[in-house]
Amino acid sequence: MKKKIIFILCCFTLLSYAENEAVRTVQVTGEYTVLSNSSKNEWHSAPELAHKDAQKKALEKVCGSTITIWDQMEISSDKESFNSLAILQSFGDIVDFEVIKEWTEKSSVRDIETTFYCKAKVTVKKGVSPDPTFYAQVSGLKKGYYNNEQLKFSIKTTIDCYLNVFLFIDEKTGYKLYPNQLEQTILLNANTLFSFPTREEWEYTITKDTNEEFEANRLLFVFTKDNMQYISESNSRQDIMQWIAKIKNDTKYIYSCAFDIRER
Repeated sequence: MKKKIIFILCCFTLLSYAENEAVRTVQVTGEYTVLSNSSKNEWHSAPELAHKDAQKKALEKVCGSTITIWDQMEISSDKESFNSLAILQSFGDIVDFEVIKEWTEKSSVRDIETTFYCKAKVTVKKGVSPDPTFYAQVSGLKKGYYNNEQLKFSIKTTIDCYLNVFLFIDEKTGYKLYPNQLEQTILLNANTLFSFPTREEWEYTITKDTNEEFEANRLLFVFTKDNMQYISESNSRQDIMQWIAKIKNDTKYIYSCAFDIRER
């Protein structure tokens, strides 16, 4: 099996739906500042980062707090920064996000930095908190791969659960890597090491899609207590993220891993 592995995860907020909870609409302004010598990846990501800052502020305004699962700047092998938004668990979820205005402002001090702003109207629905006993360890992944190298990894979880693995080719499209036509959903038993692929004759080949010397990629694992599969034919990042968002916080665990691909 040959799969294209370009996970540009990026930028989203993972939330939960809770029944009979209050819905509130607030107006907030998100922002993100980049320096004049920042990498092209950071400049490209800045508007979306401002969007997500607005979402985070709306969640904090309505729900009081958010819990950061992953939030860091990662450096690829060519020293270009691959800047991704935090993956968040929250006590609520974004029901609607409407951009009112976007603009940029340069610093008055030698124009060394530019701030991207996003004024938005955000509707938030309060939800439930994550289960602190539910998490997973993923091992065997590397920070860098050569083109056409095989992808292998192992997983151990703290409770019995199920798994969906996604990749995103760009910020708009992606697909589900696992389960697939060959590898069906199985129950991952607690404290038991599972290796993927599950059979030696099956292969996941990492391929580079652009002519760039390096490609920044991201892999996303979605663990759920119940057997919940993403079955839509849509490869839209928005649709996949909405599916994840509808899973209650206390029944899911999210893990992501960034890596780059180079030619040998």
